Amino acid sequence: MHVVRDGSRQLKFDGEKLSESSSRSRGHVRWVEFQLYRTTGNSYVLARIGVSLSYHGPVCEVADRNNTAAVRTEEVSTAMVPCTVCSPVPMNEEFLRPETARYYALVSDSAEAVVKSLQKYDPDGNRYLTNVARRLLEDAARIDDGIYDSYYVEKVD
Repeated sequence: MHVVRDGSRQLKFDGEKLSESSSRSRGHVRWVEFQLYRTTGNSYVLARIGVSLSYHGPVCEVADRNNTAAVRTEEVSTAMVPCTVCSPVPMNEEFLRPETARYYALVSDSAEAVVKSLQKYDPDGNRYLTNVARRLLEDAARIDDGIYDSYYVEKVD
């Protein structure tokens, strides 16, 4: 049984993990992680986690934009790093606002919908895939014919 999160919800299903990919790299405090599954009923589950190691002071425009909650300073992991906008100093703050993981999941009956959900658009409206999405799909295509056909063969009108 696999369990993935979609916001505060949990999705539970039986199936096979086809692939996983991460954009994590040295020196970056934010990254995305993907997992792609095929259920026993032949649906696809795409899970995405936005990860951050950043924390903010009590008053910070970035924290406000990300809707972070305040916690006692001692509860913030020592692996986390201060925001470059507000530059909080933990020993001067009773409360800090750590960023938390953001969970998203998509359930789809088709591999084509999975590929389309990973596509992004540049300012000119051109479609593309990020490197982390490409790695996810290329790995999954090795073991799943539906992903292979939807990723490597595009029908153009």
